[in-house]
Amino acid sequence: DIKLLRDSIDLVREISQLINFSPKRKHLFADKVFENDGPSVGIKNLCPMRWTAIAAAIEAVLKQYKVLMETMEDINVNTRDEYGLKAVGIL
Repeated sequence: DIKLLRDSIDLVREISQLINFSPKRKHLFADKVFENDGPSVGIKNLCPMRWTAIAAAIEAVLKQYKVLMETMEDINVNTRDEYGLKAVGIL
């Protein structure tokens, strides 16, 4: 019923699917984390029925926000398919 919360969870789900469901994009994200010397907690998959899993997924996105945005820019620039469009939508 809370639109902001629903939209936030949907955005985290989109990010999770875009990164985790492709070894190429997952590797690109891992390389970006390594370049930035940041702690990698990975991008967690969402479980819609478990609030602790949702909180962990949101926390992972927030901790790695800068790296995620760089990854989305690279996916958008280098990919000419639906995933490039999803990346620009996330940006």
